Amino acid sequence: MTEPNLNRRGVLAVATTALAGSAAAVPALAGTPHPDAGLLALEQPIEAIAARLRAATKVMNAAEVVVEARRPPRPEALAPFPGPDALANLEEQRRRFTAWLVEGRRLMVDCGYDEAEERVSDLETELDRALWPVREVAATTLEGLRFKARMARHDPTLAEVIVRDLLSLDATAAV
Repeated sequence: MTEPNLNRRGVLAVATTALAGSAAAVPALAGTPHPDAGLLALEQPIEAIAARLRAATKVMNAAEVVVEARRPPRPEALAPFPGPDALANLEEQRRRFTAWLVEGRRLMVDCGYDEAEERVSDLETELDRALWPVREVAATTLEGLRFKARMARHDPTLAEVIVRDLLSLDATAAV
């Protein structure tokens, strides 16, 4: 029977690995896959979608600034006009307001706001779909919980998921 290697370097190596806080280090040494490998593999694709979403949002915001700069002022309401011409007064208000709305819609299309808004909406949907497994698959290690904490910047509801996972995490597996 062989004696365990209890020299200073052996003990120091084990202690350093345990104290480093890297949940991925111990399974990597043993040659086994990380228990949260599936979750951790999602980080890069999610961050790529989030980066595209940030860029699309900047484009949409810039288009909105252009639309607002070019949009004519909202028509003032006409003073109430009693008497037989009251209906004509209301019709004039409706005509002015409708023309203002139509011009605003035209500007939104011409300045690319509508297209940019649709792109942002599509990317928000794509990000939500990419985050679905993060919400649904339980993290089993501290590294998995850290990953979920990083993803919470894209979905604040992940805070509740992290608490759920933390409460169900086996204390001995969290090292």
